[in-house]
Amino acid sequence: MAGMNTGKLAHDHALQVLELLTHEYWTSELMEKVKNELRVSYEKLSEHLCAGKCACGDQKSDVNFYQTLYEDMQEALSSQSMSVVPVLQDQLLEYYQSKDQSHRCIQSLLNTKHKWVDEID
Repeated sequence: MAGMNTGKLAHDHALQVLELLTHEYWTSELMEKVKNELRVSYEKLSEHLCAGKCACGDQKSDVNFYQTLYEDMQEALSSQSMSVVPVLQDQLLEYYQSKDQSHRCIQSLLNTKHKWVDEID
């Protein structure tokens, strides 16, 4: 992933979460991995926005979205509950399906590395 900007990298990590939740059996080990990927997503996107205005249109609300997902997963792990997982999966899917075509970073990921997202419905 050399050369990928931190914003695109943040979205890539979140798409990895969606892929894990879609294609893997949900275990506590997987949930720990999901939590860590979400942490990286919100940290990278926050770092990206601190560097200046994003040309693709990422905003503080996107950072807040990833951070909320991370916190929800962290809480689920501490209470040993998987009830948040389908909600989190649906929220991520809706987020990516609702992103404008003009968001170059996300569209690039969806059209290359994460083409499988189009097959979900």
